[in-house]
Amino acid sequence: MLCATAVLWKTAGQSEDIKKDFNDDDLKVKEEKARGKWGTALDSDASQFNDSSVPLVVSGIQSLSGGGKYSGIVKIKRVKVINRSSRIVNSIQLRWTVANLDDPEKVLSEDTTPFVNIWIEANSSQVIEIPTLYPALMLKTLAKDGELYGQFQITIGIQESRFADGSFWRRQEPVAYLKSR
Repeated sequence: MLCATAVLWKTAGQSEDIKKDFNDDDLKVKEEKARGKWGTALDSDASQFNDSSVPLVVSGIQSLSGGGKYSGIVKIKRVKVINRSSRIVNSIQLRWTVANLDDPEKVLSEDTTPFVNIWIEANSSQVIEIPTLYPALMLKTLAKDGELYGQFQITIGIQESRFADGSFWRRQEPVAYLKSR
């Protein structure tokens, strides 16, 4: 399930690509993958994309699927970022969430990546390398007794961006309202 603003591109395992994008460290993920029947959908954060006040957005996510001995390993290594501001971006931190596909508003798990040093000119876009994200590890905390069942949505957006002029933008935390009786 992808929003109209997100572009997902996938690289299937061709032998020369596998050697570039996969290594023996990736095999450890195979051992940690939850048993059961589950799947994932990737999406960029549509709430950020549709909010013109957000200066930087994720517009594409590259999902890599291994082949051969890396078969069954899926990872996210690159995203496309659009800088909608008039300032140069020199680092970003991504935020990811996991939700049940049937109830995407209820976040089941979330975290952020380390900052990534980049250089994105004002009013431009760029594909960037990010710290590798493994959907299997993102979902591992949801498993009960090592098993997991269901369809899950992984959403990736910008947590914070820092600009070359020293300024920054940080994602606003949603406001929770309490009902009074």
